[in-house]
Formats: sequence, structure tokens, C-alpha cells
Amino acid sequence: MLPARVGLALLLGVMTVPAAAQPLQSPRPAPRVIVLTDDPGPPPERDGGGRVRQAGDTGGGATRAEAPPAPTAAGPGAFTEAMAGTCSCNDGPCGPHAWADAEFLSWRVRRGPLPFPLVTTGDPADPVAGALGHPSTRALFGGDGLDYGRAPGFRLTVGGWAGDEPVGGEVSGFWLDSRDINFGTRSDATGSPPVYLPVFNLATGHPGSVVVSDPVFGVAGNLAVHSESRLWGLEANGLAAASRGPVEVTLLAGLRYLDLKESLSLQTATTDLIVFTQDNQFDSFAATNRFYGGQVGARATASSGRWFAGLSGKVAVGATHSSVEIGGLSVQTGDATVPAGAFPGGIYTQPSNIGRHSGWDFSTVSELGVQAGCQVCGCLRAFVGYDVLYWTRVARPGAQIDPILNPSQSPVFFGNGVLSGPAHPAPVQGRSDLCVQGFTAGLEFRY
Repeated sequence: MLPARVGLALLLGVMTVPAAAQPLQSPRPAPRVIVLTDDPGPPPERDGGGRVRQAGDTGGGATRAEAPPAPTAAGPGAFTEAMAGTCSCNDGPCGPHAWADAEFLSWRVRRGPLPFPLVTTGDPADPVAGALGHPSTRALFGGDGLDYGRAPGFRLTVGGWAGDEPVGGEVSGFWLDSRDINFGTRSDATGSPPVYLPVFNLATGHPGSVVVSDPVFGVAGNLAVHSESRLWGLEANGLAAASRGPVEVTLLAGLRYLDLKESLSLQTATTDLIVFTQDNQFDSFAATNRFYGGQVGARATASSGRWFAGLSGKVAVGATHSSVEIGGLSVQTGDATVPAGAFPGGIYTQPSNIGRHSGWDFSTVSELGVQAGCQVCGCLRAFVGYDVLYWTRVARPGAQIDPILNPSQSPVFFGNGVLSGPAHPAPVQGRSDLCVQGFTAGLEFRY
């Protein structure tokens, strides 16, 4: 039997056992808490009984957890992760992923060469009326080139970048509308006004002329001159982004093709008012030029807000294949004293130069362009510009005419149809440079 003092102490000890030493009891299950938010934050804080602390509870010395800040609306121009998948006109590694341009062109083709007057008038009383060098001779057509004026056209360009790489490609082509030059004159029944075609007559060794109409000589007639010019081209380039930012610089290298077709024709119809013979003569000069070459270049574009301005330059080096077709025909009918029938050759075309003449020439093509525009809306831009294109060593029809005439090879000029002496007119195969320049205006769609 324990001493009473000890037993009392044990009894008191049992009665004063702290809560932690008492037998464990199963706590009441904690309620489930569902957080309806993309970011649940830290788990709810519970007290010793498993209850979730409410706002303002400080029991147990615990500190209430701070609630996560509420999301705020993004300000103007701010970038958020939710925007990462949206389409942008400039979200490629080097600007837009792809682009397509459509442009209207208003380009002027440089005057074609025609170094001497092709049609003249003069005083019928002169010893050789209409011949070059006489004081009364005046040019009606030629001597100052062939002015084709301004030609409308269009240019289409399509390009893009290769995924996320700073390299890409571009294809472009342009076409200019055909431009014509027409000149004509007709005399009355008496042969007025006088009209002549100047030549250098090898039979006399002096300047001469072929009569179209002359009231003193007794010839009435008419004349028509027609010339035509058409230009188009293609190019394909690889692109490399050199720099990005407010000033974008792109390098390019590729292939270029140009095609120029021009022609010049002369037709006369005359009637001898004395013996009533009729002569119809036709001359034709047609030149086709095709350039094949490789090119390099660069373009730079500076942007500020909606506005932009650009400068581009390209140089192509290669070869031009030129083909010149010269044809002519004379048809004479009437009096039995003159040979009747059709004969090869007109006036500036004779058997000595009729035919096809072609060859290759080393040549270059240079192009310089400036451009300015603005972002219209979304992925659409509008722009205007000015371009200059320069092509060396091309054959143009006016440069193929030889004004020197050996009349021995033409029965119409009282020859026997057999060439005697120097072969003139000769195939000149003249070459000159072509310059085309003018304004552009267009739209660009960017994706």
C-alpha cells in the first residue's frame, strides 16, 4: 500500500496532465476546399483542430497568409503570354513571314536611236530636192530619235522568309504596255507637198533622195512610218536579313531576265503622173533583245510609326542575245517600159542587208529605286516610288538602218538586179543603251 502522500501526488498528477499527454482522439474530418482559380496559391491554413482559419483569426500565434494579388488588365501595347499565339504582320524573325506586292507603273522608255532624218521635204527646184545638206531640206521625221513616251504597266512581287531563319526568297515580274509611234503624209493629185527619203547614192558619190511626191518631177504619193516598243522582265532572288530594327537591311542575290522587242517599218506608195506607173515599197526592221544574268543587290527600309521609306539597288551581269530581222519588198506595175513585178528590197532594205542577223554581247543591267509609304490598316501597306533601270548593249531598230544605197541591185532603181560595187545598205548591227525610268504606286499585303 502506497503512502498517502505519494498516492495523493499521483492522483493530482493524473488530474493535471496536459492536453498533449492525454490519449489521442480521432479529429473531425476537415471540410474539402475547392479553389476556383487558375492559381490556387498556398493551401489554406488550419488550426490545431483541423479547421480552416478565417480572415482575422490569430489563434495559436499563427500569422494569416496574404491573398495573391488579383490579375490586372494589360495596358495599351503590353505583351502577355496569352497574346503569343495571335497573328501579327511583323511576327517573323525578320519582319513579316510573307508578302505580296501589286504595283502600277508609269515608266518612260528612253528615245530609240534614229541618227539621221528618215523623211524630208524641200524645194522641188533644187538639183537634188530633199537631199541632206541642201539649205532648203527640212526633216519631217527622224534625226532626233524615236520617242515612245510614257508607258503604263504593272509589277507583281511575292516573297517570304524560311520559317524562323533569317533567309528567304522572292520572285518578281513586270510588264510595260506596247507603245507606238506613227507618222504619215499624203500628197494631193499634183504631188504637193513634196516629200523625199534621203540617201547617199553610191552611183553618184553624193547625197541623193528617193521621191515620194514632187509636183515638178510629176510624182504623187503617200508614206507611213510605224514603230513599236515593248519591254518586260522577271527575276528570282534569295534573301538574307543583314539587320533588323528601325532600319532593316536585306541582301539579295539571284537571276534576272529582260525581254525587249522593238520594230520600225516604212511604207510608200507612189504614182508617176507622166507614165502612170505605180510603185509600192516596204522596209521593216525588227529587233529582239534577251538578257540573261546573275544579280546582287540590297535594300534598306527605315520605319517610324506608320510611315516608312526605302532605298534599293541591284546590279546584274550577263549577256544579251540580240536578233535583228530586216525585210523589204518592192512591187512595180504600169508602163511596159519599166520592169514589172515584185522584187526583194524596198528603199533602206536591199538584198545586201535583208535577212536575220544575231549575236551575243556582254552587258549589264542596273536598277535603283526609292519608295515611301504608310501602314494603311492591319497587314496592308500603300506606297509610291521612283525607279530607274539601265540596260547596256541592246539592238534597237533605228540603229540598224544604213542610209547608203547601191542602186545596182534593185531593178526599181534602174539597176540590173546584180550587185556591183560595195554592198550597201549593209547590216549595221548597231548597239546602244536603254534607260527606262518612272513612277510606281502600289499596295503590299504582309502576313
